[in-house]
Amino acid sequence: MNRSPLLIAIALIPGAMSAQDFCVQGNPYPLGSSSYTAELVDVNADGNLDIVASLNTAGMQVFLGDGQGGLTPGAALPVGIGVISIASFDANGDGHADLAAADTNLDRVYVLVGDGAGAFVLTDQLAGGNDPYCTVTADMDEDGYVDVLSANRFSGNITLWRGNGDGTFATATSISCGNEPSGLRVVDLDLDGDLDCVVANRGSNDLWVFRGDGQGGLAKANTYPTGGGPIGLDVADINGDGLPDVAVANHGHDTISLFLGTGTMDLTANGTLGTQLQPEALALVDLDGDGLVDVAVENSNSDTISLYHGHGDGTFAAGQHEPAGDRPHGLDAADLDHDGLADVVTSNLNSNDVWVHMSDPCPMQIDGVSPTSAQHPGLVTVTGSHLQHVTSAAIQGIGAAIAEQSANSLTLQPAPGDPGFVLLDLTTATSSASETVEMWPSLKASTTGVGGVVETELQLGASGIWALALGASKLSAPLSLPPCWYGLFLDPTDVLVIVDSGLFPTSAPVLRTYPVPNNPAHVGLQLHLQAWTTETFLAPYEVCSFTNEVSIQL
Repeated sequence: MNRSPLLIAIALIPGAMSAQDFCVQGNPYPLGSSSYTAELVDVNADGNLDIVASLNTAGMQVFLGDGQGGLTPGAALPVGIGVISIASFDANGDGHADLAAADTNLDRVYVLVGDGAGAFVLTDQLAGGNDPYCTVTADMDEDGYVDVLSANRFSGNITLWRGNGDGTFATATSISCGNEPSGLRVVDLDLDGDLDCVVANRGSNDLWVFRGDGQGGLAKANTYPTGGGPIGLDVADINGDGLPDVAVANHGHDTISLFLGTGTMDLTANGTLGTQLQPEALALVDLDGDGLVDVAVENSNSDTISLYHGHGDGTFAAGQHEPAGDRPHGLDAADLDHDGLADVVTSNLNSNDVWVHMSDPCPMQIDGVSPTSAQHPGLVTVTGSHLQHVTSAAIQGIGAAIAEQSANSLTLQPAPGDPGFVLLDLTTATSSASETVEMWPSLKASTTGVGGVVETELQLGASGIWALALGASKLSAPLSLPPCWYGLFLDPTDVLVIVDSGLFPTSAPVLRTYPVPNNPAHVGLQLHLQAWTTETFLAPYEVCSFTNEVSIQL
């Protein structure tokens, strides 16, 4: 049957999700030295994120971001010979970004104070444990000053230096950990207002949880087994319950262990994600702008990063693997180009560079639109991929509200008075797609009864040809004929047989009135009405789109 399709064109703006979950492009920036780690931070207060990367033979190198994903070399920081972890913070309360950099070769944490223009001065060298492998900053004693912590792999402890607020620090205190603590994060797990710690112990294959007392003290609360060789970890709400959860990269087992928070010091194991070879650093961020937490992890022996789309319930899609530099070791993620998508930076040991993996909106894919009838004011649902970036919608040129939105589904509420829809426009920013959908007109009918009239109202929302059939009984059409031929097969002995057609205006409804014979015997009789769209007045019953049918009682 040759139906007359009505086009639904959908033009998008930044979308993210087609055959793949993420669209990323890796760009290398040479360092001239192997690199263990890189930190994303705005060093010159211009509102754009910059990169501070370690140089294993010559300190650190600053790259200044332009806010569009581009980087230019900035200051060289000749500090240390084995910086393996960098954390940014405000050490002296001047509002400028400062740095804490852990040197695994010289067993110290450097404090560098920034001038707000991209330059730094070394102000302190904090001596603590043996092999400080991960450093973080937070106000552990709630005095308003930021403190520095490091997880010391070979001495098996955490070192805490309390900040004095002027760029100097008090004498170190230490807290024993498991075997080879390699990953460290600070978070309020039990929601008591005091910061707690989670530590990944590479040598004992476990995660230790410490309760903070708000005065700088930490007491061990729980231990949880992980996969082999846990190193990197991060904390975020992966299941949407408002509680912090934990993800740990297991270097020896090529997995990521997931733990759900409970609002107490207890964690619940939530399965694992498979990675490629030897994952180390990871980040929990929103890579596609759908408001849900995703996972990015570097695989040091596969020269890749793996990206996992979060479903918002603690589960994730299969990993999408993207090339990185040779032997990636460090990873950080944040939005470098202000598009609402987290970008990923990896530092690489063998290729002597950092790679910037820009997350771009993926081309939108449309799988379907429903309903295919133009009944108004029903909701319109678009299904597909990368729909989370739609910012506005219009049905036949009239604005439609976005009632519900996700990466794979968009529900629209047509504006009041909007006729049935034909052309649907969705707006984001960078991609477009179209979908052909066959529609039928909306049909309403009422009657004043025997001796009165039947009133009908048709709406389509676009110019076109309509046809209408009305009768008290309907004969079955031969199966080889289109459904809209039923109008020719109304029982000729009916008390009322009407076949009508005409031209739809662009948007106004079509109103028709038909007389009903005055026969008391027909009170309570059911009348059947069909409406459809056609291609030509010459054969209005031969070629049609889907029909719509209602019944009324005399």
